[in-house]
Formats: sequence, C-alpha cells, structure tokens
Amino acid sequence: MINNWKNFYDSKLKEFENKKVYDIGAGNSNHCNRFRRYVSVDADPNCKPDIVADIHNLPFEDNAIESILCCSVLEHVKDPFKATSELHRVMKTGGKALLSVPFIWPHHPGSCGDYWRFSEDGLRVLFGNFSYVEIVKMGGYFSALANFIPSYNRLFRPVASFIDNCIKIRSTTPGYIIYVVK
Repeated sequence: MINNWKNFYDSKLKEFENKKVYDIGAGNSNHCNRFRRYVSVDADPNCKPDIVADIHNLPFEDNAIESILCCSVLEHVKDPFKATSELHRVMKTGGKALLSVPFIWPHHPGSCGDYWRFSEDGLRVLFGNFSYVEIVKMGGYFSALANFIPSYNRLFRPVASFIDNCIKIRSTTPGYIIYVVK
C-alpha cells in the first residue's frame, strides 16, 4: 500500500529512539522531542542548531556516529555525492541513517537553493557505498499531482493519498524515504 511509507518511516525512527541521533540539515525540525539524545546540525546559524556545520564537510571524526536523520536536505545541497560520502564517512560500521528526498515536487529554494530531484535508480547510485539500502516511495501519482495545486495542497494531500491507495498507480511518486546501513 502507498501509505505504508508512513509506517515504514515511523518503524525506522523507532530504531533510533535509544540512540544518540544527529539530525543533519535539521533546520527547524520537529524531531527533537522524539529522542532523548538529539543533536541538531545545520549550516544556517539562524536555525539555532546545536552544531553549525555544512553537510559537505562535517566536523566529526570517521566512524563516530551511530544514527543519522537527513530529511529533505539533499535537494538543497550543491553536491549530493559529496554529502552522502560525508554521511558514510562519519557513520560507524553498522550505523543507520534515515533520509527523505523529493522526486516529483515543486521548486522550493528557500534560503539555500533547490538543485536536485532523485529517482530510485539515482538513489541506488548515490547510496551505493552503503552495505544496505532500502528505498520506499512516499505516495503515488495523485500525491505527486496534489503538490502542484497552489494554496490547496494541504487540503488535497489526504484526498490524493486516498485515491493513490484505491487506484494504485505506481508510475510515479512525490519522493522517497531511504534507509541505509553502513
């Protein structure tokens, strides 16, 4: 089912609950209340992260981090290959990361630019150096379409998700959840 991505995401987050979690590109994340040991990392000091750092050059030692979140970040970085290489470098062997990226999504540059969209094939290349990669679609055709309805997309998203579950057109998706193990 298309809505299973939410269950997938939540089940993977549960694996992180008793670990120290680094939220790379945290921005104004709402994940901080979910974890007892949470470290926000962002390049923008205005977001008031625990650590100000760029994902291209993380200030952590090799093999230092067990759990990483990186949600809706890679489309905003200039070099996603360097960014994922840095995530791999700082992760412990057996460490886990949970990420999300857009595929069919409106342009949303904000203050940091909007450079990339990712297909499943591209994600497999991008995360090819990890020992385990699991990729799950975040909805289907109608969920992707709802993102392009100005001002009303919050109203239409639940309806689109319902239609996706009924019709199950799997030809496209608004984005992906990626779970990786080093």
